Amino acid sequence: MKDCLSCVVSKLKAKSLEFKTVLQEFALTVTRVPVPPYGPLNVGFQMGMLHIDVRAPLSVGRLPIDVHLGNLFFLFSVEKILDILTCLLMQQNMVFVSADISLLAPTIESFMALIYPFTWRYVYVPLVPSSCLDLLEAPGTNLYGCHNSSLKKISKIPGIVAVDIDTGNILSATDECHNRASLPNDHSNDDEFLEIPKMPTDAVYILKQELRKIAMNYELERGHLLTPLSLSEARSQRADFHHNCNSQIVAAFFQLWVHIFCEVTDFLKAEKKHFNREQFLESQAKNERSFYSKVLHTDMFRQFLNGLINKDADWGQSFFRLLPKVSSSGRLCTGIPANRLSKAITKSSSGCLNQNIADDIPQKTTTFLLPAILGVKHQQVHFYQRCIEELGNTVKADSSSSMQATCLYMKALLQIANGNTIEGLETLNELHVTGSKLCPLTLAQKVLESISDKERQKLEKMDFFKHNSMWRNLGTDSKTFQYSNTSTVSIDSVPKRPVDLEAFAKHVEQLDIAVDSEVISRLFHALTFNKETDDGEQMKGICFCSVMYKRKYRSNNVSK
Repeated sequence: MKDCLSCVVSKLKAKSLEFKTVLQEFALTVTRVPVPPYGPLNVGFQMGMLHIDVRAPLSVGRLPIDVHLGNLFFLFSVEKILDILTCLLMQQNMVFVSADISLLAPTIESFMALIYPFTWRYVYVPLVPSSCLDLLEAPGTNLYGCHNSSLKKISKIPGIVAVDIDTGNILSATDECHNRASLPNDHSNDDEFLEIPKMPTDAVYILKQELRKIAMNYELERGHLLTPLSLSEARSQRADFHHNCNSQIVAAFFQLWVHIFCEVTDFLKAEKKHFNREQFLESQAKNERSFYSKVLHTDMFRQFLNGLINKDADWGQSFFRLLPKVSSSGRLCTGIPANRLSKAITKSSSGCLNQNIADDIPQKTTTFLLPAILGVKHQQVHFYQRCIEELGNTVKADSSSSMQATCLYMKALLQIANGNTIEGLETLNELHVTGSKLCPLTLAQKVLESISDKERQKLEKMDFFKHNSMWRNLGTDSKTFQYSNTSTVSIDSVPKRPVDLEAFAKHVEQLDIAVDSEVISRLFHALTFNKETDDGEQMKGICFCSVMYKRKYRSNNVSK
């Protein structure tokens, strides 16, 4: 985007009287460029004198990363980066501040890329004007960016965490901070006023070892090479370096989350959609429980659990495949005590700790060059048709399954954008039949909701629509789709309201107290004295006593 805006500025300087025309051409260009899915295809287009490439995302489900993640490590120490990530996982109200507002969006976007597979689904405003600072006091989970001249006012807002990009420190609006008149200028001991639980030390150690292997400074790494003699070659080399660096950084942080949350799978019952939080916390080391207790209750963690049990999760297979492999001596291959990581599920060599998930990124990529994007609106149809024809030529040159799936995805988007909705849906159906995970079900659902009654009648008569169960599952109601394709995990083990026999049986099964229906029924009637009760507290007590009995029984067996 910076390259695109640079071209616009140069045009505006040369044609200052054609301000509106230049902006219209810019808008038409950037809105017509399709974003490629994960795969071997990048999209290239011409903007002024520059050739610009839109690179494919680093994995399925990710958005393309348009920033150099290595810059983050020149702004913050690794410890501070981990503290900020912890605050994000805790869903703290956060605001990033800097004297250079151009740093705000790239910095925040970098952190958004590092928390994957967790996703920030809440309020996000990368730049809040000084006239709208009252927005920072809004309730809920929010993420903002501001100029650092507003830091003094921000420090008075209770419950907000401020990250100073210029100094690399973290501030918190606490009672102690309120009494410090020098807060905007004195950041020497800010962290002592903010208690941020530390991530598990073994996982952090492994992350630091991986980060040391990554070259992040372009000038230092290419100092021994000849200087490119053309602008396009120089930009291409720098883009390749940043892309490779980003792939290694996101791989290292994805591996971090695998190390920290690998044991979650031992306490997650996918078939019952239940996660036993209490037992999980008890199984962790005492010095790590503070971190887990702050994270496990958040909506982000709940969505993470949903992704683990959802077979269609974009990152689920990578997560399970990368569960660390433990050597026969019971220690990780890095020499760190196995600890929590010793319960890795996978035994395949692909799960070795030194395996880099960046290996999943296609080694060979092709750039799909878009036809000339003209500013005349009536030529839009001609542009999309030419793109579709060029995609066909790309498939002929590379008939691999990944290239075919990528081109089908792109073709469907172009057809829908061109107004050929039914043709686009038919192409999405063809993509779904191939078994590719690239098929955008959410997009298909939105398109179905937007078509007219006449188009729907025509669609329902077509063979692909009648014979593929995917379309029946999508249905006509977006809520039906939302809840039929995702599994919601229950975390709370003890009911908070009165329960009947059926609900009691569900909780007893989830807690592994009993599974036989007759045993559960006898237990229920014995504890309620053969009477249905509306006393929620009594039922809580029943479940609690049952849990305590089970734990005592287990501990006795272990001691024996």
